[in-house]
Amino acid sequence: MIVHKLLKRGLNHPNFCEDFILDEKLNQEYSLFGVFDGCSSGVDSHLASTLIAKIIRAEANKINIEKLSFDEILEKITFKTLKSLKKISKKFFLSKNELLSTIILFLYNQNSDKGKIISIGDGFLSINKHEIEINQNNQPNYLAYNIDEIRNKKEFKIWYDENVGKYDVENLEDVTISTDGIFSFANDYNSENYNNKEINIIEYLTQDKNLFSNKAMLGRKYNILKKTHFLQNFDDLGIIRIIKQ
Repeated sequence: MIVHKLLKRGLNHPNFCEDFILDEKLNQEYSLFGVFDGCSSGVDSHLASTLIAKIIRAEANKINIEKLSFDEILEKITFKTLKSLKKISKKFFLSKNELLSTIILFLYNQNSDKGKIISIGDGFLSINKHEIEINQNNQPNYLAYNIDEIRNKKEFKIWYDENVGKYDVENLEDVTISTDGIFSFANDYNSENYNNKEINIIEYLTQDKNLFSNKAMLGRKYNILKKTHFLQNFDDLGIIRIIKQ
């Protein structure tokens, strides 16, 4: 499989990109991918998305995943991440508003050619050309909101079952996970070469296979959108696209 990644700051965020991406090989069978979108109304949200991604990477590598199902692995990673966030918030005097980020994780087993995606917050998925917009009206129940409310594993299980989106992947051909910045592309009206030539941005970035063997495929496509179609993302953007060779 080929893994393509793209992380781009949006025009509405002049100082920091508040999105982050994760690409981690856990062992010879399992890979874990993630995209994270820091809350724009939060505090130092670029920290939140990056920190949560790093915690997830650390916790995922500690788990003995050999005899666990996809659901069990992802649930355990999320629970351990919640516990770590609680410890870190106390140690470094971080408020909840400094820890707000959406989470989309894709756990894939290349031997069985199966996987599972979970989502906490808004975003976008393309699973073998099946498009899924995850829209919570910009009011996601961020994991960090619950660091005090969830006191034990039983309470976490109830919250997890009610608030976490779950999507199966069978026979991976072409899968994309993305933050909702993918919906923010628009013409830069300040461009001297502004035009309104239409292009299906979602399909172009997540399904079109032109340049797919080029490791910089998404970067190249992004530049074509910008320089040829005069389209730019106004919100931050994090994309991971996995294509079977």
